[in-house]
Amino acid sequence: MSRQTRIRTLIVVMIIFAAAVFLIDFTRTDTPVFIPASAVTALPGTIALYQDGAIVTFFTPDSLSGLDTYSFEDAEEGKQQQGVLLRDAILLYVDADTLTDDTQIIVSSVGRGKSVTLTWAQVANPENHVLFDPANGRGTLKLVSSGIDTLDTRAEWIQDTDRIEIQTR
Repeated sequence: MSRQTRIRTLIVVMIIFAAAVFLIDFTRTDTPVFIPASAVTALPGTIALYQDGAIVTFFTPDSLSGLDTYSFEDAEEGKQQQGVLLRDAILLYVDADTLTDDTQIIVSSVGRGKSVTLTWAQVANPENHVLFDPANGRGTLKLVSSGIDTLDTRAEWIQDTDRIEIQTR
């Protein structure tokens, strides 16, 4: 075999090799899949946190264990309600500078078909005691309050909370 034939053969082999690499890379390229926020569901016991329609995070009651706890005695039965403030849970994952007094916070339980809409001013006010109380034995959280009329009785509490939507726009 002549020297020119070997060089031509080597060039052809290199071209075939490069084409094979491009073909393999092209078939392996992952295309991003858009999943609308409404189609995302949390695992039982987790809470999905959205801001302006975009998922921020999923968190569990255990992920809030490092936060300070607060308590109040509910007016209906005189039982102690104790847990972390909704304000503190949100501020773990959302920049405070994006929240204004009129920012809407919608807390819901899809499974129970309940929700409540609050403003950031209501949530941020510590006198309202807007807090997550762990539901006994279920590993979920219920949203309770002593200072907000739409959330101060047991019938109004959001048990098994699984979604928080923050609307800043």
